Amino acid sequence: MMKGSSKPFKLPRCSNQHELLRSKLALDASREGIWDWNLVTGENWVSERWANMIGYTSEEVMHTYDFFIQHIYPEDMERMIRVRERYLSGKLPEYHTVFRMVAKDGQEKWILSRGRIVKWDENNKPLRMVGTHQDITRQKRAEEALKRQKGILESFFTYSPDAMAHLDKNQKIIQINEQFTNLFGYTKVECYQKRLDELITDESLRKEAEEISLKTENNESIQVETERTRKDGTRVPVVIRGGPVIVDGKIVGYQGIYTDITERKKEEEQIHLAKEKAETANQIKSRFLSNMSHEIRTPMNGIHGVTMLLETTPLSQDQLELLQILKDSSGRMVETINNLLDVSRIESGKMGIKEEVFELKQVVEEVVDPFLMFCDTHSINCSIDTDDNVEAKVIGDRSKLARVLYHLVSNAFKFTSSGTVTMNVRMLRYDEPIAVYRFEVEDTGIGIHQDDMPKLFQRFYQLDDTYSKSYQGTGLGLAIVQKLVALMGGTVNVESVYGQGSCFSFEIPLKVQEFNNSRVGKKPQELIKKLDNKLRILAVEDDEISQVLLLKLGEKLGAQIDLARNGLEAIRKFASTPYDLVLMDVQLPNINGLEVTSVIRSFEKKFGERTPIIGVSAHAMSHDREGCLKAGMNDYLSKPVDFDKLYQVIQEWVR
Repeated sequence: MMKGSSKPFKLPRCSNQHELLRSKLALDASREGIWDWNLVTGENWVSERWANMIGYTSEEVMHTYDFFIQHIYPEDMERMIRVRERYLSGKLPEYHTVFRMVAKDGQEKWILSRGRIVKWDENNKPLRMVGTHQDITRQKRAEEALKRQKGILESFFTYSPDAMAHLDKNQKIIQINEQFTNLFGYTKVECYQKRLDELITDESLRKEAEEISLKTENNESIQVETERTRKDGTRVPVVIRGGPVIVDGKIVGYQGIYTDITERKKEEEQIHLAKEKAETANQIKSRFLSNMSHEIRTPMNGIHGVTMLLETTPLSQDQLELLQILKDSSGRMVETINNLLDVSRIESGKMGIKEEVFELKQVVEEVVDPFLMFCDTHSINCSIDTDDNVEAKVIGDRSKLARVLYHLVSNAFKFTSSGTVTMNVRMLRYDEPIAVYRFEVEDTGIGIHQDDMPKLFQRFYQLDDTYSKSYQGTGLGLAIVQKLVALMGGTVNVESVYGQGSCFSFEIPLKVQEFNNSRVGKKPQELIKKLDNKLRILAVEDDEISQVLLLKLGEKLGAQIDLARNGLEAIRKFASTPYDLVLMDVQLPNINGLEVTSVIRSFEKKFGERTPIIGVSAHAMSHDREGCLKAGMNDYLSKPVDFDKLYQVIQEWVR
């Protein structure tokens, strides 16, 4: 190949200037570039538009054939040269080929090149060739995208685990995949141009199938669980999904997808049978426990009666000690039966809430009184600490509250050999007529390892279940406490340090009938301290009852509460309004509180700000608090929220 100079090769002057002008206008309108190649010298003149196609100006390009060759993709070079040589040798009637060129900025350009020989020598050897380049990059990319899309659709159709059928606009089959044959037993030949509804439905299913087809004809997509008929007449349960195929706004066909749900149906049937067996077993267990209770309580009644009679007779010290052992053993037996019955009633859903009027402080004292005798013989100091608001007649489930307190006090004494056991009762808030009371049972006993905390409320679980264990029990007490407190509208929390003691607490709402002391029953605003400053607080909470409480609390605190009912709303409000503090519920729909906190912290980094965020959660384990702080929260409160603690936290973080 001869290399020519960079001097532009001049087109011969046209005798008709009007013709030349018309040609130029036509080429400009077609947006094609011109090239003129001298096969003898290697000069290759190109137009401005030709140069612009690959990012150059006409002054920047080298008007040589070599410059042109150097900008062709290596992969396309051989094909382009082969087409050119065949045309020059007379084997092709015209020069017409497509190849890629490398633009100045390195991008790929698809070029449609056309040309023809315009000059020969006396031996009919080509001397000069002219032609055009057309940029077809957009077209090629569109074709490639369409080709990829078609390949994806064909692969999906071929390899889909579901049976698929393509129908024409008359609802006749034009194509099925292999899974369709596997599911229904029909070959492609047997299906072609058959109406789908007539092929895979029997008479009893025909009407339903026609209704589904009518929906697709009305431009609706469908999803329905039903049955279809195989070639051998058997039925198969399927989920049908389908709809119209629309091109340029017109329905050109339909598609149907059939998912075989035979295995799912079998699993559902097994689950149903297992559920029935479990319910039957639960009923048998309940009847057994009821019978056992009767059979044990009857002789226990005799034992208890004899014990009471013996106490009225003269007894030696040894006899008194043996009598006490008998009373303790029979009491523990009755307690075990009561626990088992409680678990059975809770599991069967037969345990409800009773409403009755009772003296709250009296219940507390009645629970603690029996344990005071135990204090006389052990090095334990037992006390009750209540505020004036506990002296009230309230409406609630007296027996369940007493049972919960009994279990907690009993546990405290069981695991405390010396020290103190204290019952604390406080009214946290009062929104007439509902008061929320907090109950705490503290002890200085053996405490609990942090690793054992998540297992505390499991049924039949004991921290020490070895044969040599030091503490007796069935492992049902705390499981019952958790269930009963939940029935009364509360949550049990526990704090413990191994070797130092534990504190079990819960908060429940009770309806106050009347306060027994003139000093109690104060107005709500007197029970809740006001904040020093008028604060604007964003409260993120999805529970409607909690939302109402937060708004009322804001009024009492003297703060403006803005509610956000989900994570997205919280992000939008925070981005548009400056807040002094954020109360963030951890469990939220769609985006949880931890994720919302991360978004807020990322947003604040841009402005060098950091608004206090207080996490609020119904979970009360140590790892829940750690997760909140790790997400960027400043502090953490467990539900139900103690208003005094909330006040202290707000005062601490907003100064």
